Amino acid sequence: MISIKQTFYLDHNIKDVYEFVNDPVNEVSWVSSVKKVEQMVDDQLRLQYDFLGRKETFVMQISTEAFHLRNYKSVEGAFPMKGQQSFESIKNGKATKFDWYFEMDPGKYFGLIPLMIIKKATEKVMKKDGTNLNKLISQSMMSV
Repeated sequence: MISIKQTFYLDHNIKDVYEFVNDPVNEVSWVSSVKKVEQMVDDQLRLQYDFLGRKETFVMQISTEAFHLRNYKSVEGAFPMKGQQSFESIKNGKATKFDWYFEMDPGKYFGLIPLMIIKKATEKVMKKDGTNLNKLISQSMMSV
């Protein structure tokens, strides 16, 4: 089992951050391991991932509390994974604290690669994705 929690401080109000993160169209741009997204019924997304050289498709069940939480959990895929993203308004509403929790149990999916290496690689990708999120939200606001 791998569990990771990271916190990011974003220079955008909670509405802009929440709406960007919760829009399936943006998933490919800000989550670097996601290569394709298909919106399904009942708040489900079919996501094609490419991570550590392995390609896999997962169906994720999404639940939200507007401008506060986004939960996701695999209902189909090679191994169980789930996560939670929470949003907190800071700096008098001008910025957002974005907490990202992710958990997966890949079992032997990655073969002989030790779980610690998989965890470190996942942490690195999440850190890059969370850091890029600020820039991507800015760019999306300029194009509107």
